Amino acid sequence: GKQSPAMRAKAIALLAYAQGAQEEIRRLTDREQDQSVRVAAIGALSQLAETEHWRPLLDGFPSDTRNARPC
Repeated sequence: GKQSPAMRAKAIALLAYAQGAQEEIRRLTDREQDQSVRVAAIGALSQLAETEHWRPLLDGFPSDTRNARPC
């Protein structure tokens, strides 16, 4: 959390390749995260085969920002 949002977004893209990182990535989709971090985390989740982490995102979709929706 001490790095810039741009640097964190790049790191999240790499984190998607780490085994067992799904929960950490899902945590980074929290609405209290910087918008660029959230978008990167949502993009990383989209690369994973697991789907159980999508429910919280889908539940909040109607009130989500336009930037987060296209991911």
